[in-house]
Amino acid sequence: MYLAEVKRDQGKPSDAAFLYKQVIRSKDERYAKQAAAFWMNSLGETIAKAKSGGEATKTLDASIEKDFIEASDYVADNFGTKTEGLQARLNVIVAIAGNPKRFDEAEGRITKLIEAAPESPQALTAARLRAQMYSDRLPKKAEEIKGSSQAEDFLEVVGDLRKNSALMAADRKLQKGSLSAFLDQEETRIKIGVIAGQEKSKDFASAARGYEEFAGTEAKRELSEKAFESAVRNYLSAQDYDSATRTISKWVGKYKDSKS
Repeated sequence: MYLAEVKRDQGKPSDAAFLYKQVIRSKDERYAKQAAAFWMNSLGETIAKAKSGGEATKTLDASIEKDFIEASDYVADNFGTKTEGLQARLNVIVAIAGNPKRFDEAEGRITKLIEAAPESPQALTAARLRAQMYSDRLPKKAEEIKGSSQAEDFLEVVGDLRKNSALMAADRKLQKGSLSAFLDQEETRIKIGVIAGQEKSKDFASAARGYEEFAGTEAKRELSEKAFESAVRNYLSAQDYDSATRTISKWVGKYKDSKS
């Protein structure tokens, strides 16, 4: 392995890669894991340095990144569902997830990682990244979310993740439900976006019902009270005064000390 590091320092990555592979292929427990870690870490550090170099290093960066993905894939194949193998899979996902042209590839790798080890920390990170990838595609303006294909795609991903009981159990056990909380947060954003779209199109009755339903189920008081207020305003705009009065009663019933 020392020779491999020397080759890397001499600017001979192909020679270094060959030597690392030989050690890993040997399955020697004394050195194989260490060689895998050295190879990936060495390439990872080189990528970081290249990225900090600006435009002049783009070609070098792409070449090294390709080696990094190859190295990580090789390690993943050799170590399977052991920690080293799972981390190698995640390394590749993180490396390509930000590239729109490799979106489908990244999602495919995420799916395979979760299927292989849903109770692992790496699967949780990958699941969060998958949800974030789809969340980033949502329209920026709330009122444009209604009926958008991006919202439908995101909700489909959320449903897919939530039905994985092993993944959700690991989320509760290992990270206090932070993945579930993120999904809840983004689902709420979509719900508000749908209602905002109804309000903008002057469908006040539908918007009012949406706000009222949201207000009744939302646990956070500030959001709930704002939703009650919006529901009343939209019922009044729809000239449905009975529903406006009923909503105020529900509001006061839920928050008896409210200043509404």
